[in-house]
Amino acid sequence: MPEKVVLAYSGGLDTSIIIPWLKENYSYDVIAMVGDVGQGDDIEAVVEKAYATGARASRLNCACTPKSPSAPGSSLLDETLYQAVCE
Repeated sequence: MPEKVVLAYSGGLDTSIIIPWLKENYSYDVIAMVGDVGQGDDIEAVVEKAYATGARASRLNCACTPKSPSAPGSSLLDETLYQAVCE
């Protein structure tokens, strides 16, 4: 079973090139974490590009959504990472 690595994926040249390189040189299972933080980009196109470069993509929706004061600050990210890496 290959080791997994989570990559903060922007869809740019650097992160698009590193996915196949990590797969070819280290046999990693690359999980591209795409964050929708309200930047206005076409997030679906970025996710599709991550898949096209060989990654398993995981989209973090609305990281800028205010959380209740009782919720841990990183709970949305933690849950998304857990689902991407552990399932």
